[in-house]
Amino acid sequence: MTSDDISARIASLKRDLEAIEVEFGRSSADQAALKELKSTVDNIRLSVWAVLTAAQANDKTAARQVVARFRIRRATELARNVLLDVRNEALPIDAPELATFTATMDRVVTQLKALGPPPPE
Repeated sequence: MTSDDISARIASLKRDLEAIEVEFGRSSADQAALKELKSTVDNIRLSVWAVLTAAQANDKTAARQVVARFRIRRATELARNVLLDVRNEALPIDAPELATFTATMDRVVTQLKALGPPPPE
């Protein structure tokens, strides 16, 4: 995807979000849909912040670390939400995504353990 493609998509997204904002005043929106929108917009906002912060860094290793640390914070938040869904039985045990999620989390934990214990705080 080129820079022009991304710029066009950003402009389109901005127009869509502005149109949705106008609709808020005209009708009552589904609370679940609003919460999902808020979460998505928050994720995008934080992702953009991480990319901009990383782009400003002269040290490419430091830039990659900024983005990686951001991903860890987001993954932690998402994992906590999944845990709440499991505890509240909102996620059926036979959900097809659960096997992939569990396998991925197992691989992440294995890789982290292979790095050794974290330094003391």
